[in-house]
Amino acid sequence: MKMPKRKNKRKARANGEGTVYSREVTRKDGSTFIRWEAKLTLGYENGKRKRKTFYGATQKEVFDKLSKARQDYSLGISPDAPLLEDFIGQWLNEKALRVKAQTLRDYRYELEGFASIKLGHLQLDKVTPRHIQSFVTQLAKEYGVKRANRAKRYLSMLFNDAVALELIIRNPCKAIKKLQEEQQDMVIWNPEEAYRFLETAKTSKLYPLFYLTMSTGLRRGEVLALRWSDLTGHFLTVRQNLIESEGHISFSEPKTANSVRTIDIAEDVLAVLEPLREETEEDDLIFRNAKGTPRRPRNLLRDYQALQNLTRERWLLELESMVSTPELEKAKKKLEQKVILPHARFHDLRHYHASHLILIEGKTALEVAARLGHANPSFTLDTYTHLFDRQRSSLAKQNVNRAPSLLKGFEPKEPDEDKEIDKEDDYLQN
Repeated sequence: MKMPKRKNKRKARANGEGTVYSREVTRKDGSTFIRWEAKLTLGYENGKRKRKTFYGATQKEVFDKLSKARQDYSLGISPDAPLLEDFIGQWLNEKALRVKAQTLRDYRYELEGFASIKLGHLQLDKVTPRHIQSFVTQLAKEYGVKRANRAKRYLSMLFNDAVALELIIRNPCKAIKKLQEEQQDMVIWNPEEAYRFLETAKTSKLYPLFYLTMSTGLRRGEVLALRWSDLTGHFLTVRQNLIESEGHISFSEPKTANSVRTIDIAEDVLAVLEPLREETEEDDLIFRNAKGTPRRPRNLLRDYQALQNLTRERWLLELESMVSTPELEKAKKKLEQKVILPHARFHDLRHYHASHLILIEGKTALEVAARLGHANPSFTLDTYTHLFDRQRSSLAKQNVNRAPSLLKGFEPKEPDEDKEIDKEDDYLQN
């Protein structure tokens, strides 16, 4: 018996294979024309086949489009990549669920305020390293190197996520080197400079704030966010960070997980803080303005700068009241030039405390990192390498023996006759 022929079963096309065919299309005026079409299968989404359609006037035109899309698909590039400005919006919405409000504002400011305006019209997969290089260079010229590097860093994070989502095959930012930024030198006052500043700060209501900062190394936002409920006996717990953005004050979790920490504080620090407790509740901020509201970081920096200037002026007047000598004139000149009592950022007070921990108390990198709230002790080592080197040297040991502690105050002493100690070097050693 002759067996019937089995019909050849049509083999299903694999993802990325595609189909090309022609179709007669009717215009609005009733005339017709032949249009070539191609469909590329990209897989399935929610149980439905996901396809991309291409159109062309000729079979060759549409076949070329299909071949290019098929090649991109095999390389992991989505033929349906969105515009960069649209993906920026999607990326920011996703980040809103993962990062702090201040971090999200930073992302939004750089990406929507600069990247989207300059590059947003490009399709995500069409952004090249040349586009990024031109964008970074222009931004550096108009707004500075620091902003250009920050915008490029955020863009690189965005493109990394696009690669992970298989929208593009490579991150165009990786080919662009970071621009060289001018590093701000760390300014660490020596004990006499610190003492002089604190003596001047006693004329201000901010004296307890500066005393606490130099005794604990807290960040500016951490100090301003402290509440009396964070203080228990000799222990202070850092739980919040105060942020000022676009004129608004808000509170958030500290910078990193390690920033949430409990540190011990000395008796004299408690004594300086105690007068501020009057007529305040347990959950009140320790440092408030006259209206009882949070102090603004920018106002704190303004007052801090004014106190530095006043310290310098008072010190200079003291020197001018003394009998003139060559050494005295040299010291006056250095004070005027800010070689003595150099201008220090508020963050440098944190560095001052780190120097005290390392040079005076001989703390290890692990101990310093825990007190300052660093995420990793290796960062502490990198930041304060020069201080740890001095700690290990014999000179450092000599300085530890004779350098006074901030917590005990500073009392100038005459150098021993049998030791030659250059006071000018003392002014410059930190």
